[in-house]
Order: sequence, then C-alpha cells, then structure tokens
Amino acid sequence: MCCLDYTSLVLCYVVGPSRVQLNVSPAVLQAGRTANMTCISDASNPAARLSWWKTSHDARPDTTSTRLIDADVSEWQMTADHGGTVVVSQLKLDLTADDDWMTVECLANATATVSSQLQLRVRCKLGLYIISLYITLPALIYVVISLQR
Repeated sequence: MCCLDYTSLVLCYVVGPSRVQLNVSPAVLQAGRTANMTCISDASNPAARLSWWKTSHDARPDTTSTRLIDADVSEWQMTADHGGTVVVSQLKLDLTADDDWMTVECLANATATVSSQLQLRVRCKLGLYIISLYITLPALIYVVISLQR
C-alpha cells in the first residue's frame, strides 16, 4: 500500500511480469505416468497470480481453454534480487493417451497478463500380445506377436 504522511514519502512501484517460463519433466512423457510442469513468473509488484489452462488435441481453433481447477498444484513465492516477487507454480498431471497433443498453458496475471504454453507429446503404453504359437519338430518355434496401444 502506498501512503503519504507528514514525515516521509513512500514511493511504490507497480510492474507486471515480463514473461513466464514453462518447463516439463520428464523429457519423455508416457501414458500412465505423472508429468511435472513448472511455471516461473518474472518479478512483479504486486505478485503475479498464476493459473493453469489446457486445450485438448482435438479442439477446434475457436475453442477456449479449460482451466485446470482440480489439478495437483503447489505454489510458492520468492523475493527477487532487485525487488518484486517471483512466483513459482508446479502442476502434477497424471497422463493418459488422450493427453497426446494437448496444449498446456501457464498464465501470469498482475498488472499485465503474460503466458507460456507447450504442446504435450505423450507416448502410449504398448502391450505385447502373443497371438499364436507354432511349434514344429525338430524344435522350430514360430511366434506371431502384435503390438497394441
């Protein structure tokens, strides 16, 4: 809060984050595993509010994103070297095959809004199924296999 009294002048500055950085691990995403996404806002005053959004892979171009409200998100703040507050948000997302090509966006809102997004490539679990097994004498074995999602 900025205030003025008779003995001093307090100068307050308001500045929004200039960018957000978005990282994901592990580098190779796989269905059935958890992706850890980290969003870091540049310093701002007041502290930025971070939110997570997603757009499915089959969405039309005019489709709006869906906010990830019930997601596993943790957030913390740090004081920047030259003032202002850096905000870090971490999203844990349990991946499915349907998440392949999904776009995830981190939005930082303070005095201005900036965002960063990435498109997920999720590898599917492959199952190895033996369709048939032929054994002929003298000890020749033929196996027919199938790889399925």
